[in-house]
Amino acid sequence: MRKILPVFVFLLLFVLCLFGLYLKNQYKPQLSWQEQIAAATCAKFESSEPGSRELLLYQAETKPLADFVYGLDLVECDIPVSDWQYRVTYNCNEICPTCQEIVVLVGDRSLSIDGVLYTSKPELPFQKVLEYFRDKYAYYRQTQ
Repeated sequence: MRKILPVFVFLLLFVLCLFGLYLKNQYKPQLSWQEQIAAATCAKFESSEPGSRELLLYQAETKPLADFVYGLDLVECDIPVSDWQYRVTYNCNEICPTCQEIVVLVGDRSLSIDGVLYTSKPELPFQKVLEYFRDKYAYYRQTQ
């Protein structure tokens, strides 16, 4: 019996360690949309203009666009994005099939991030935000 007790204790500790590792891997903190966009590895950039095409952007190209959206001082609003002018899908499944997509729709007076409506504060007219997306789309279209 004395020889079995240390083996039993060792096995019990081993099982408890495995269970602890399992629980540790189960907890994954939920990132905010800002953190998810900042960590995006790719994006699909689309325009609703006739004759436009989808632009696939990789990490180096995605960074300036992600930094701009991340840095916007937005407030929630109830202005719907009825007809989007630009759509940016961060972590798009065409490039990263296992990533969680974050969809940003940019309209005339507001933008939607994963279904939540935002607009800019009065210090930054929304037209400036729209201009930025228009300029970025034109730039990326020229470079691809």
